[in-house]
Amino acid sequence: MLGGMHSTETAFLEAVKAGDLAQVTRHVDDEPSLLDARPAGAPSAALLAVYHGHPEVAEALVERGATVSVFEAAALGLSDVLSALLDEEPAAVDAVNEDGFQPLGLACFFARREAAELLLARGAAVNSASRNAADVMPLHSAVASRSVHLVRTLLEQGADANARQAGGFTPLHGAAQNGDASAVELLLAAGADARALDGSGRTALELTDDEGVRALLEAAAA
Repeated sequence: MLGGMHSTETAFLEAVKAGDLAQVTRHVDDEPSLLDARPAGAPSAALLAVYHGHPEVAEALVERGATVSVFEAAALGLSDVLSALLDEEPAAVDAVNEDGFQPLGLACFFARREAAELLLARGAAVNSASRNAADVMPLHSAVASRSVHLVRTLLEQGADANARQAGGFTPLHGAAQNGDASAVELLLAAGADARALDGSGRTALELTDDEGVRALLEAAAA
């Protein structure tokens, strides 16, 4: 019996990672306890789906009754749920998940603007790095998601434009690598150092092929 359940859970989690919505819902409808499965690689099946780029699978799990904490609410942009959870437990605004991520970082990485703004309004720490090997700030996550709106919002809230994540990357390195001229411009205006070196000794200029970004960085480093 235990072996059969383990096999079912493994198949369910593989379907979650693959984004196979039909298989996921079939497994859950047959065995509702799978909603609270504890996968390797994420604190919940819903977050596992989001991490693998399948928010529609996560939403289906939530609709079927999967537990929603501030982390799932932030990553999925469930602002009403997030607001209610923070009403119940205000300190959860800066809670740290089992994998080291915080609600604001998740909202920024998945470009959930309303959720991120709600978290900031509730006092989320704008310069709090993830508690894992990535050592990533919300600003790095906003740059990675190519959300210029969130980059601007975080900078306005005091985000450190020269914060470093694993590998010595600053937000400017990330924006340059993405060819995101708008984010580069915002970061430079906020004091980002165009001469800063990453852990491999490279400037942001060395990470981009975008001519517009190159022009901005060359002017800033002159």
